[in-house]
Amino acid sequence: MKNLRKERTINFELDMLSNLFRRLMDKDYLNYNPLSRVKRLQEPYKEERWFTQEEVLKILEVAKSERARINWYAIFATYYYTGMRKRELMFLTRKDIDFEKGTILIRHKEGFKPKTDRPRAIPIHPELLPILKSLSIKSDFVFVNSRGKPFSNDAIRQKLKKLCKKAGIKPGKLHSFRHTWTAHSIMKGCPSDVVQAIGGWKKKDMIERYKHLAPDYMADIYKKTVFLGKQSEDNGSLKAQD
Repeated sequence: MKNLRKERTINFELDMLSNLFRRLMDKDYLNYNPLSRVKRLQEPYKEERWFTQEEVLKILEVAKSERARINWYAIFATYYYTGMRKRELMFLTRKDIDFEKGTILIRHKEGFKPKTDRPRAIPIHPELLPILKSLSIKSDFVFVNSRGKPFSNDAIRQKLKKLCKKAGIKPGKLHSFRHTWTAHSIMKGCPSDVVQAIGGWKKKDMIERYKHLAPDYMADIYKKTVFLGKQSEDNGSLKAQD
């Protein structure tokens, strides 16, 4: 009988087991991780959904027009300008935002442990700065639901789905905003090491794959590369100039 289990499913299970063993190591139940040398299976390439600049503007425009107690415009603008993961934004507190230094700090706190081992500072983009400063934060958390409590895991995702429908665009996952931030940063010329540091990736190859999200990225760079310059326009002569 043919094995129908996909690479992604197996890799997910490997990650689950590896995390389990890592926790057991933290509690001194194990001396090493049995899966430390087990390689993940190669998964077939799948293009991730990301939003174009026009689509982002439509989503933010619809979110800004929403008449609700929740500032959805600020939430999705923060997603777009920072590339934060969902739980990083959900557990963002007032103390994490430093307007004097112009940074948002992603760090460990009670009930939340980010993927990055060390605290990471995200520069507040000038376009995001006035949006954050205009917020009226009444609780410890920056973004809360209508009851003043942290959002559930599914609430923001469902809202994005509704906003996309109103905007008349193909819906995407909440993580699509992280893909979008990365792709747009690379397309705008931000160095990959800067994107990697701000986004909180440990490996550089995680950034390299995002270049494929921008179909015109490599073509644009290639077209700006100077080969023969004006010499090629000199009646077809390729003779070098003194």
